[in-house]
Amino acid sequence: MTLSIHDAAVESASSEDSTLRERKKRRTRQAIHEVALRLVAEHGLAGVTIEAICAEADVSQRTFFNYYRSKSAAAVGLAGLHIGEDRQAQFLTGAKLDLIDDLCVLVAGALDAPIDRRAVRELVALRPELAPAFMHGMAELHQELVALAQQRADARTARLAVTLVMTSLGESVHLEKGGEDPDAPLAERLRSTVAAVAAMAQEYGRA
Repeated sequence: MTLSIHDAAVESASSEDSTLRERKKRRTRQAIHEVALRLVAEHGLAGVTIEAICAEADVSQRTFFNYYRSKSAAAVGLAGLHIGEDRQAQFLTGAKLDLIDDLCVLVAGALDAPIDRRAVRELVALRPELAPAFMHGMAELHQELVALAQQRADARTARLAVTLVMTSLGESVHLEKGGEDPDAPLAERLRSTVAAVAAMAQEYGRA
């Protein structure tokens, strides 16, 4: 089927609009995170309100909750822990027919953001009260991923696949040295770490 000049122009304009919207979303998400990180570092988690974060980031509370579930999630840059409907639908189509690879893409899409990982680690060390909230958020993400994966595989396979990916996530997010590029996209680093963990497990099994 050949597109007319008009249809092609409309499609191109729609694509550009979508790209602009995504850029605006990333800027908003980043602004909220940077303000939350700074305020929590200065005043502690209990000394900061969502209202204060919104005021400094110049966003409404409704906008805040479109990106983050809590002020602690905003401070450590855990945006989008809830898998959106579009990402769920894409994952459930199983286009690549590779559950673990698709999980890597899904997790990376939810977590990949231009945050300063070193600053976040320093913040958690400075404000240890953030740790439980961080772990709770990751546990919720784990449960949501298992529920999605079970729609493509049996329960045991789904649990094992999600556990493998989530276990590899910590190393991938905090990768700062070694043979991998810490600035590479999170999905790429996550795939690499999953492969390394799987290879190590295979080697251990032969021992």
